[in-house]
Amino acid sequence: MNGVLEEYPDDTPKDYADCIQMSWKRDPEERPSAEEMHPGVSCLPQEQGTQEETKTRINGEQPHYMGALKAYFKATSTLPSLEIWTLSERLPHGDRKIMEWFSSSASGHTSALAILNIGNSHYHGRDVKQDYKEAMKWYLAASEAGVVVAMLKISDMYQHGHGVEQDEHAAESWYSKAVDTAEEQSRTNNRYVHHDASVSEHHRETMLWFGGAERTGREAIKFRIGEEYHHGHLQRDYGKAVEWYLKASDDGNTHAMCNIASLYYDGHGVEQSYDRALKYYRMASDAGHSLAMYAIGTMYDAGLGVHEDLPKSREWYLKASEAGNADAMHIAGVLYHVGLGVEQDYHKAMEWYTKASDNGIPSAMFHIGIMYHNGSGVDQDFSKAVEWYRKSSDAGNIHALYSVGAMYLHGLGVDQDYDKALEWFLKASDAGSVSAMLDIGIMHEQGHAVDQDYGKALEWYLKASDAGSASAMNNIGVMYDRGHGVDQDYGKALEWYLKAGDAGSASAMYTIGDMYNRGHSVSQDCTKAMEWFCKSSDAGDLTASYDLGVMYHQGTSVKQDYGKAMEWFLKASKAGVAGAMLNVGTMYYYGRGAEQDYGKAMEWFRKASDAGVAAAMFSVGVMYYHGRGVEQNFGKTL
Repeated sequence: MNGVLEEYPDDTPKDYADCIQMSWKRDPEERPSAEEMHPGVSCLPQEQGTQEETKTRINGEQPHYMGALKAYFKATSTLPSLEIWTLSERLPHGDRKIMEWFSSSASGHTSALAILNIGNSHYHGRDVKQDYKEAMKWYLAASEAGVVVAMLKISDMYQHGHGVEQDEHAAESWYSKAVDTAEEQSRTNNRYVHHDASVSEHHRETMLWFGGAERTGREAIKFRIGEEYHHGHLQRDYGKAVEWYLKASDDGNTHAMCNIASLYYDGHGVEQSYDRALKYYRMASDAGHSLAMYAIGTMYDAGLGVHEDLPKSREWYLKASEAGNADAMHIAGVLYHVGLGVEQDYHKAMEWYTKASDNGIPSAMFHIGIMYHNGSGVDQDFSKAVEWYRKSSDAGNIHALYSVGAMYLHGLGVDQDYDKALEWFLKASDAGSVSAMLDIGIMHEQGHAVDQDYGKALEWYLKASDAGSASAMNNIGVMYDRGHGVDQDYGKALEWYLKAGDAGSASAMYTIGDMYNRGHSVSQDCTKAMEWFCKSSDAGDLTASYDLGVMYHQGTSVKQDYGKAMEWFLKASKAGVAGAMLNVGTMYYYGRGAEQDYGKAMEWFRKASDAGVAAAMFSVGVMYYHGRGVEQNFGKTL
């Protein structure tokens, strides 16, 4: 190449030609990094299916494939050695022509990547018979070209005696040479960016630059090598990842400490141990690593390696959020939002949610939407709620996808639009939202945005049920109960109600109680009815509280007890059950379960009357007629 950009083949696709042009930029800062080059590799035919299928596919795509491959190698020939290893194991295999081209390319010294890849092919037995000695020959050639990963491979081969006599001294010597070379290259290539690998892309710690940053040097190189083994860019080897992370950790690299903790946490490459995970998280935390602080919080939260301690978990979450961890910022928002271990403070919650949102946390965006939806700490604003739900959904939050659909369904912040609601629910269901599956079923059952179709409704209820939705199980029970989309079958209805009740559906629990109370499709059993009504009431269905009041009032299956009847009626009436309000008034009127009190009776009759109970309206008239609890007034009796 001799410093002159060679012409590339006519059949070279534009993407690869662009890679070549970019790689020849004079300013290193303008050249593409390994990660930017990687899409070029992913566009090449990949190994899927059998080796023969791969060969057939590759041969069928000639000359496009070889043109792309040649262009790709030309583009990568200007990359620094540090970036070559990231690409070397990502190339497709499965055809002798590829090996031949690698060899001709390597012999022409056009690409260190080609040389390294031939070594890899011989080492792993790809496209050729496995031959450690031949691999060593090519790794030595690549190392002379300054390829750090080749030096590491040689070190590894000496350490394990692959193709050479086992020699610990030689292994250490090659390892030192690799680190020295990488360190030298890092000073001249200010391009290599590290994203903390132990967490998801939304939780990245500060980027570590090999060149030009304060935290540069051998420990950073060791960490990077560990990361390559951790994530399989060389070849996945958790044991080696731990070895390299330990070396970097001994030199003070906090990212390495955190990743060692992660490997102990999951039991990758080491015996699983929460105690050791916590030890390394603490080491990293002491050095200011915010992710480690957050991880310690999660361990106290779940009682892993320590006794469960929610106050301490909150302490660590807040500490991590102050140190800049985006996930912890979101948790801090939740703590203040709900008032868990801290005084409820919507303004602080919004502050932390906003910070987490600015750092790309989809759940934080979703919670900001909820705060606008409910008017928590801000003026209620459905339009802003929709705006934040959309932001969160664009960032991948499943709950937000569902919430946008719900806003269209109910016309909150947007014009009511069943078609758009269904569209969003379908997106959410594809992403795994059980609530969306349930609502799609309801829309088919009720005929919103689609023709009423009990069969399709049942299909969606079954999907939601399989995903654990108690409400869907209850709805399936209702369909068998009423014969909607299926033959009416009370036995199957009860079967589904029982499943739903066991899964926590208060409505299903109430229905089961009512079936036993009335003897509907089962033998009448008031004792079982009371059991299920109690379960339903405890689960939040206050209609059951009313029925329990009736049972105690009438002495059905239990000893008559006006005091307990009054307790249940009050519980139901405070939740808005109008019939319960009437009964509370009646009990005050007659002095049953409480001292006779016409004033309180009148108060409850009025409440029931305002709720539309005709009998209560009549009772109010009677009170005015007789002047009980109020001044007698015949005019108001009319």
